[in-house]
Amino acid sequence: MRFVAAMAVAISHFTYSGIVNGKISGATLPIISSISRYGYLGVDLFFVISGFVIAHSSISKSLRMFVASRVARLWPAYLACATISTLLISTCRPSWRSGVSLREYLVNLTMVPNLINVDYIEPVYWTLWSELRFYIMVAILTTIGISRGRLIGLAWA
Repeated sequence: MRFVAAMAVAISHFTYSGIVNGKISGATLPIISSISRYGYLGVDLFFVISGFVIAHSSISKSLRMFVASRVARLWPAYLACATISTLLISTCRPSWRSGVSLREYLVNLTMVPNLINVDYIEPVYWTLWSELRFYIMVAILTTIGISRGRLIGLAWA
């Protein structure tokens, strides 16, 4: 389901954003573009599902194990994506970005460049800061003894 939510957002960016910005015509993709304008709802769906996944992933784990499992899950894929994005942006020079400096790249590897006023390599990486805040909240709540049931209830909120 998270894949479906992520794909809804990606298709929306590809089609509807292009229509809004005049890059492609809505007539070119009439069926897809009439649906894809609602792809932004995939972000909400993705975060709701992530709330449950994060709460579930914290069960029966120490704080150290929880953090290690989250880092092991996210950071290698992020490193690969950030590196590929940097190489593509630096070699292809898209109209929306002139390049990525070594400093920007290294700061982005922290996953929270916005905390020190550095732009994300790719704008979509803002979602990682939101996910990291969920992880921090779950880590704090489980450390102070909030139960699984209450975490699941919090995920509904």
